[in-house]
Amino acid sequence: MKKLYVTATRDNDGKTVVMMGLMEQLRRMFPRVAFIKPLGLKDVRAPGYEVDEDALLMERAFSLHAHIQDMSPVTVDRTSIDEFTRPERQAELMSQVKESFERVSRDADLVMIEGTGHAAVGSVFGMSNARIASELGAKVILVTSGGIGHPLDEVAINMAFFDKHGVEVVGVIFNKARSHEVDKIKTVGKAVLERLGTRLAGVVPYNRVVDAPTMMDVLERLQGRMVLGEKHLGKRIESIQVGAMSAHNALPRLKGRALLITAGDRTDLLLAAAVRSLTAREEAPVAGVVLTGGITPDPKILDILKQLPVAVIAVKDDSYSTAARVKSMTTRVSASDRVKIDLIKDMVGRYVEVEEFVGLL
Repeated sequence: MKKLYVTATRDNDGKTVVMMGLMEQLRRMFPRVAFIKPLGLKDVRAPGYEVDEDALLMERAFSLHAHIQDMSPVTVDRTSIDEFTRPERQAELMSQVKESFERVSRDADLVMIEGTGHAAVGSVFGMSNARIASELGAKVILVTSGGIGHPLDEVAINMAFFDKHGVEVVGVIFNKARSHEVDKIKTVGKAVLERLGTRLAGVVPYNRVVDAPTMMDVLERLQGRMVLGEKHLGKRIESIQVGAMSAHNALPRLKGRALLITAGDRTDLLLAAAVRSLTAREEAPVAGVVLTGGITPDPKILDILKQLPVAVIAVKDDSYSTAARVKSMTTRVSASDRVKIDLIKDMVGRYVEVEEFVGLL
């Protein structure tokens, strides 16, 4: 049985996205591929269990049959520090991970193990990625961001920590690489990785659709109130326009699936957005509206907005702080977002040398 541990050099490098693409490719190569995320966050809480959101995503996206608690055996939150730092408790946690691993890997040809953050994440619990990979006897693929300098420095640091635990890093995948970075990664980056003792496994280009949040993501991030257009919550946001200027100046900026963030009493902007959307020949330029300041527009304005293919939500915060929160969002992949999932599968299949590093496991 082969064991592949996938983790990243830092947060938001797109580890889960790469993980999904690898799962798709590996399922074509092996009759049975299992999955486990040994240490995660208590993202999803339901009667009887608390599991990491990524484990639930993988289960649903790939119809995995193992028990969800075995795929996410240890989850933590801020209250876990006192409980999980005791040596005897840490030993129990590692035993729990091993027992779950045995169950999910039963009869498997390959087990994909998803890490949490960089190599040392989880050390406070005695559950760093490097230690878990060592305990499970797995080899590692590192995911890092596009670029040369800083990403390679981070790869070197992570490799040193894995090496300390006797874990081999069989390859590095650069994710979200901009077009002007690709050639340099394939030449300079590849040479540096070889000097570090590993290899370039792939360069996945940046894709704005993969990174684009939906209106549902915005609603959840802002914890807003649904006003209308619930059926349009799946619309993607590719640009943000804050209603801090006149309607005349704002109108040309409403393009490319824009999210309009404006106070609920800015009738001029809301009408301009409605006109722009209703008269556009191409795809509707406004993908969604966030009404700020806790102000509800005049009912006549809402009647006009109802005619648009947009979701409208309301929040109590001001427009600028709302925009800042949206821009700082970490985009997640939903199991129901088949467009994004299919795109991810295709991208990893095209840009990652899966067969090459699988032969090293």
